[in-house]
Amino acid sequence: MMRALLVAALCTGCAADPPSCVENYRTVTRGIYGGAVYVDMKGNSEPLVKVALSISDRTGSYVDLRTDEHGLYELAVSDGSYSICSDFLAVGCYTISLGYTDIELLRVDLHVDEGFGGYWGFPIVGSCP
Repeated sequence: MMRALLVAALCTGCAADPPSCVENYRTVTRGIYGGAVYVDMKGNSEPLVKVALSISDRTGSYVDLRTDEHGLYELAVSDGSYSICSDFLAVGCYTISLGYTDIELLRVDLHVDEGFGGYWGFPIVGSCP
């Protein structure tokens, strides 16, 4: 019950655009970005706004971010290994690497599925129209 209230509070004032369309608002061309999305039992999705997260590198340097009104977070970064972390619903951290292959821009989403909790993953909610 408490989780549902917390998620509902974060969705208050959510944008009408589907959260999978964070690409429409992304400005970075090299780095890390993603969307935070809540999906209910019926498959309806809402962007999660103002979700706190941090991105850190191997040196321990980090940047604190919050998702915007579209559920988007983004950060331009150089080649290297990074951890994306959030305390939201105890989702924890996800480690990624950029620049070791041809990948210069990587999308990693924070998914919150009703009844199952939160997790980091690649986009599964659909594509932009």
